[in-house]
Amino acid sequence: MTRAILKQNSFKFQNNFYVQNKGLAMGAPASSFLSKIDLQFIEPTAIYKVLLQTYILGYFLYVDNMLLVYNDSTTDIDKFLNSFNSLTSTMKFTVEKEVDNTVNILDITMQKRTFLLTCTVNPP
Repeated sequence: MTRAILKQNSFKFQNNFYVQNKGLAMGAPASSFLSKIDLQFIEPTAIYKVLLQTYILGYFLYVDNMLLVYNDSTTDIDKFLNSFNSLTSTMKFTVEKEVDNTVNILDITMQKRTFLLTCTVNPP
């Protein structure tokens, strides 16, 4: 059944239809589900090992999105990203770094203040 789903891996962009030969199409109904299965398979071993080796302070996973808390003085986030991307050839991760004490994840803007973290839900 999974092979049949993956063979129907198409998407529409600017009124043109495309077939994605490798990986999962963003926004396809099965993509988040299959990504989550893949992440849960490697999480208890490989992911935790990289988190410990790179001194990640906090790790929060929601479907196929992660929020990481780390200290710039002890964690090289680019080294972390390279290690993380080497865990599996089926997924590639990107990093959105904090700018001016603000970071966006999913539809939420998080802002760091002294002893306070504020979150704002962004309208669709």
